[in-house]
Amino acid sequence: MNATPQSPAPLPRWIISGVGLVLLALFVFLFQYAPGAYFKVMNGIMGQAFSSPFIDAQQVPAVIACSKMGVDVFVAAPCDPLGRPFAYSPLFLLLTWLPAWRPYMGIVLDAVFFLSLALLPAPRNLRGALLFILALCSGKSVFALERGNMDVVVFILVALGGRFWLSNFCCRLFGYAVLTLAGLLKFYPLTLFLLFCRERLFYFFGLALAGIASVVAFVLYYHKDLIEMSRNLPTISPFADGFGASDLPLGLQAIVGSAHLTAGSQGDHIGVYIVAVLILLTFVLGIMRLRRSQEFTTSIGALPEPEFTFLVIGSILLTGCFLAGGNNGYRGVELIFVVPGLAFLADAAQPKMRALFRLTLWSVIFVMWQAFVQQLVEALFRSNTLSTGYGAVMCVYWIIYQLAWWWITIVFTATILCFLEESLLFRTLSIWKLIRWLRGVRHDG
Repeated sequence: MNATPQSPAPLPRWIISGVGLVLLALFVFLFQYAPGAYFKVMNGIMGQAFSSPFIDAQQVPAVIACSKMGVDVFVAAPCDPLGRPFAYSPLFLLLTWLPAWRPYMGIVLDAVFFLSLALLPAPRNLRGALLFILALCSGKSVFALERGNMDVVVFILVALGGRFWLSNFCCRLFGYAVLTLAGLLKFYPLTLFLLFCRERLFYFFGLALAGIASVVAFVLYYHKDLIEMSRNLPTISPFADGFGASDLPLGLQAIVGSAHLTAGSQGDHIGVYIVAVLILLTFVLGIMRLRRSQEFTTSIGALPEPEFTFLVIGSILLTGCFLAGGNNGYRGVELIFVVPGLAFLADAAQPKMRALFRLTLWSVIFVMWQAFVQQLVEALFRSNTLSTGYGAVMCVYWIIYQLAWWWITIVFTATILCFLEESLLFRTLSIWKLIRWLRGVRHDG
């Protein structure tokens, strides 16, 4: 993908990182000297801030200390501040060089996150910068940073891998290694193996074999720990501040009829299946409609290389997470990857497509700010609406939130298909098919 002549020059790369570091310093100051103001702001943005920041990051050195003492941290982790059994990859337990937890460690993690934003495409105008900052300050981003969640580590690694992917083949190899490490730490980045399709056929098969071999070796070596870890994965309510393809059918079924059905009855499951099938059909039809649009394909193809790369990376990550099932809200921090590309398309896409990309961009901003918007809706309607009316309002709001996620995923999936169809692998295979067809025609003749 190449920049069009109309593409404006990007703003300085460090602008967003600088804003993030200033905000980090401000919140550290507030927590230390004005905790009341700190929690008021944090609760307004992300819902309910924990009393101690970086509670997820604290878990890693704590469980490592337990593991050194012979404790099976996948069964019990008394060293963890909340006593949580470990629900992360066993690879984290290899970080034995980590010291005992100190608050500065969480600050350093967040600071590295803000520095990694310089690896992403820089905004090309003031509006793009404001949208980037808006996504950065959203509830889902703040949730991940406030907890020091390991999805922040994934973001940093993917940003680094994506930047190397923009360079020559040797640099891309290092980028693939970084992305594989991210995948072995949190699993869902393994979907980025789709990026192998950029390479020539020989390199593609080599990378695919290496990637599969690394995953198989990891699973074989840690299979016992992985089985125990899987039991610790949280169950996410469809009404929580998360996202997933299963949320809408399960939530609608619960709203409409679960109170009047016997738990576990066949009718209960039939309702879920019917809604799921209808949603799936709409999803597929939406993707097909976009893929048949020449304006959509042309707009994606006109993206500058950095914006295109991170739009594809973010689309792969979030589509995989969404379709796989329930995700905690902090995973939405990965949506930052798509903001530069969508902001560019909202201004420079084919005229017929600008409204579509603006809708997608603002849908992304909306779902990232969901916690704040939900509190705003609750404040507006709770005191002025009867209990039944208030419940109906919140149901409508929840449905809008779910539909926004489905729309975003439709656009992301269509973007992934554009990448695959324009990839070197796909074009090579298409040429082979054409040659075989021509040979068949000649033979028949």
